[in-house]
Amino acid sequence: MGIRTIEKLKNQQGSSLAFVLIIGMIIMIMVASLLAFANSDFTFTQETVESRQAYIDAKSVIEYGKIAIHEREKKLSDKYDELVAALNDEASTTAEINLIKQAILGLENEITTIYCDEKNVADTLAFSNSGTSTVVGKVFIEKTPTIVGTTDTSKYLFKVETENLRRKLDYQVDYNYVVTTTPGSGGGTFVEPTKPTVPTMPTAPTTNISGWLSTKIMVTSWPTTQCTIATNPTSTFTSTSNVLNVNATGSSLKVDQFNWANNPILNLMADNICFVANMPTSNVEGASFNITATNELRFKGEYKQTYNQSKINKLKARTMIFEGDLIVGSNTGIDIECDTLWIKGDLIIDTNNNNIINRIKAKNIIIENVSNQKKGNLTINGASSVVWEDLENLWIEGDLNLNSWTAGKIDNKITADNIIIFNTKNKKNGSLNVTSHSKLEIVCNETFLAGKVSIAANNNSLISTIKAKDIVIEDIANNKGGSVVIGDKTTVVWDAVNFWLDGDITTKSTNAQVTFQNINYLNTDNINLDHLSQLKIKGAENKKNHLIIGTIKAVNSNNVHIDISNICSIECDGIDLNWNSSLKIDAGKIEIKGDFRLVQAKSPLELTCEYFDCLGETEIYRLQSELNFYPKNEVLNLRFNGGYEQVNSVVNINGAQKVIFGNYDHNSGGGNDEKITLIQDNPHTLKLNVKSDAIYLNANSIAIPGNADFYYAGKSGGGSNIFNIKTSTLNKVGNYSNVTGNKIEELPGTGELPYTPPTWPDPLNCSCEGSANSTIDISPGTEKYY
Repeated sequence: MGIRTIEKLKNQQGSSLAFVLIIGMIIMIMVASLLAFANSDFTFTQETVESRQAYIDAKSVIEYGKIAIHEREKKLSDKYDELVAALNDEASTTAEINLIKQAILGLENEITTIYCDEKNVADTLAFSNSGTSTVVGKVFIEKTPTIVGTTDTSKYLFKVETENLRRKLDYQVDYNYVVTTTPGSGGGTFVEPTKPTVPTMPTAPTTNISGWLSTKIMVTSWPTTQCTIATNPTSTFTSTSNVLNVNATGSSLKVDQFNWANNPILNLMADNICFVANMPTSNVEGASFNITATNELRFKGEYKQTYNQSKINKLKARTMIFEGDLIVGSNTGIDIECDTLWIKGDLIIDTNNNNIINRIKAKNIIIENVSNQKKGNLTINGASSVVWEDLENLWIEGDLNLNSWTAGKIDNKITADNIIIFNTKNKKNGSLNVTSHSKLEIVCNETFLAGKVSIAANNNSLISTIKAKDIVIEDIANNKGGSVVIGDKTTVVWDAVNFWLDGDITTKSTNAQVTFQNINYLNTDNINLDHLSQLKIKGAENKKNHLIIGTIKAVNSNNVHIDISNICSIECDGIDLNWNSSLKIDAGKIEIKGDFRLVQAKSPLELTCEYFDCLGETEIYRLQSELNFYPKNEVLNLRFNGGYEQVNSVVNINGAQKVIFGNYDHNSGGGNDEKITLIQDNPHTLKLNVKSDAIYLNANSIAIPGNADFYYAGKSGGGSNIFNIKTSTLNKVGNYSNVTGNKIEELPGTGELPYTPPTWPDPLNCSCEGSANSTIDISPGTEKYY
């Protein structure tokens, strides 16, 4: 029993050990599992923290980049507002508008870089590099522009792209900028400027010199000179070292004797001085006279300077009056300074030495034709030049003549507020005459008025320019009109806001060039262009430019070239150009009251407009190049109201809303059918290509060969159009819809009757005559992280 008990206890002890071992193993496994789990959880937590930090870094860069986006968007918004304001302001020039657009382009292309310390991204972000910083992002714009008519829509994607970070995260937000310019609906009335009238010339003051002191200037013993003044006692001044100084301040002198010796200098001063004696013309070689009057300096006789070894006489006074001619002769010069200068005769500058500069400083200069003696001329001859200072008004009752013959070595320029070349007292015209190898520049802040202008430089490199706010050339003598004549190989530039010519512009002989620039209003009779002449007219920026012209025509010869641009409205009596001539016009509307005739003309032959209206006959004859009509502001309407004839030529009408050929009732009920005629010598030598939403053959007499190339389609080339034929032509008559083809007989089916005649607006109003209005709409879009 005891033995069995002991064995049982021993067995129980063995079981306990096994149990302990099993429990221990379980505990060890559980501990190992817990350790593994704890380690896994620690690793996961660590990775989560790092991922979170990487996201925070990337998000911080994007949020920082949004600052640059907001600043850029604000700058763009301000610039677009500025652009709209400029577009709505008629005073804004194209250059000013383009400058704003360039600033917008700069903002669009700008790239902003984001920097930081890579060890501490969020707290060190900056738009500048500290020197050790890392690039972590860039801000830029992607633009998708579309242009539809006059609407410019820009879709901007503002982007922030990160780099050099533990996590890649980018951002974008879109904005739409829509600038809409609505053309004026018409109805804007052009207000013709007021033509300046010829002002009345002021009258020279008369002065009683009877009480002035008799003064004698003479040679006592060669070369000593002396001046005596009839004071009580007599005042005597004697030259010293070849200089005679006379200071009579407070006195009024009447110089009734004036003799001189070579070389000495005269310095004469007084309150008033009147030279009754003529200026000496002998024994003056090397002499110079300096004469100063506090108030008035007057010369009763002719003032003539002769050869004096390039010396310059200096005359100074408040008022200066020459009662005869003022002549500055060869190899001498004059320096005049006064408020008002009167010359009752001619002013002749004949220095003929380009090393001598004559100077005339005066506010008002009056060159008067006294008693209708064909005086009152300003003439500059040879190698002579004059510097005009502080000039406000220049009246010339005779002619202004420039006869320099210096091939441009002398630049003669007259700057004033007003220049008037007229004789209003005697109703005579004054003329501006520039002769061979001369050039003249006139700049008037206000007005230039003359009776006639004749410029014949005979050298195209010598460009004469006349610039003024208002230029008026008219015949006040018989009211028949003034004239402008441009000679052989002569270039003239008219730079004016407003230009009136009551007469013709005529070029003579070969290769004359006439340019009008910055024009707002031009009103002239016929423009007659001789062989190889060029006419250029360019309007001022953003203005309702208006041209009223007689007939523009090639005369006596051919090969003339016309370029008219930046014009709102043109009214002319006719255009008549012949062999080798070219024509290019860009205008809102072109109204021709007479005939439009192009004969054997050549490229460029381009008319760009919203409206073309010819009331006379249109004749297109054997052109050497194609004639093209183009729309302006996506608008083109043409009417050939006085009939249409095309012979062996190619005419292309592109993108039109309406084209009307002929007029079956030109007298509005009184008949006068204006016919349509197409003529070709051989097949395909004539082509008429018309892309228009509405085409009208609006005549009772229509002559079109069956094999003539007459292409018709809608303005975009498709068939969304109407084709209307008044009278049966090639068995086609009536109204046809949605048609395209290359020949009249290809018109499908039968047209609808009765024929519906076209309408035409009266008056014609193009977009430039109405007020344009620009607006801007900015709409933010959606954000996106990716």
